[in-house]
Amino acid sequence: VDWILADVTTYAPPPEAFELVLIAYLHIPAQERRQLIQHAGQALKAGGTLLYVGHDLSNIEHGWGGPQDPQVLCTPQDITALLPGWQIENAEVIERPVSLEPGHGKPGEPGAIALDALVRAVKPAT
Repeated sequence: VDWILADVTTYAPPPEAFELVLIAYLHIPAQERRQLIQHAGQALKAGGTLLYVGHDLSNIEHGWGGPQDPQVLCTPQDITALLPGWQIENAEVIERPVSLEPGHGKPGEPGAIALDALVRAVKPAT
């Protein structure tokens, strides 16, 4: 495993260099997200996997925590729409229990959940 620490808004990954690209809890406006997904796709080898996870748009009203700005949230369908021709292996909203440790939730609110968008997609052969 080679770890790369970079600013994803300026980093230009090498083409077809990776078998897996993970985008986790990066909440940015739709236009920037579209560019990020495009760069991630270019960085993947054919048959490589893109894994996206982040707070779902529905989390604002029905979940716990996370950004409260709808401009930086999305749904699984928003992500899959950016991946025409890809094999979508999973695209769903999942419930994630929220820890009630300090800094996570409020005491007296057991059972808090966050709603996350999860997408797993495989880049097609060219």
